[in-house]
Amino acid sequence: TVLALERDSEAIKKLLSAVARLTNKNQQSIIKQTVVNQEFSKAKGSLPWPVRGKPITVFGDKRAESGITWEGITLAANIGEPIQAVFSGRVVFSDWFQGQGLLLIIDHGQDYLTLYSHNQSLLKDTGAIVVGGETIAIAGNSGGQLQNGLYFEIRHKGEPQNPEHWLIAR
Repeated sequence: TVLALERDSEAIKKLLSAVARLTNKNQQSIIKQTVVNQEFSKAKGSLPWPVRGKPITVFGDKRAESGITWEGITLAANIGEPIQAVFSGRVVFSDWFQGQGLLLIIDHGQDYLTLYSHNQSLLKDTGAIVVGGETIAIAGNSGGQLQNGLYFEIRHKGEPQNPEHWLIAR
């Protein structure tokens, strides 16, 4: 329902705000422990896709049932298909979250986060260091989704970014 979508949207914003406060305190240790020396901001247009599937939802489009704007993209994926981190960083959230199902959030430093939701299972725990291209989750439809796939967001300072501007053109 529309009320549930609005509630879930507010809940994820609160979670991201809490994550941002925590990561700001730990920014230097995250940057030092990241496996690569490249900065996330310089990877725009060259990140690998987290899964092979085609987009089902598009960034910025309005959801028909509520008018709420998509702040990421949903990519088609078969249940059990591996999901890869698009860049190295530290897992700052790995758990069930309302409206998102099984959600994993990676902090890449410089106030950049990537979110991977609706997974069947999560392969990395909070605090884990991951390398770009590493399998971090298994695709599914958790969180009440009718279609299998991965919902993927990129955020900078809490603001959603169009993932298709960051991922390798295909």
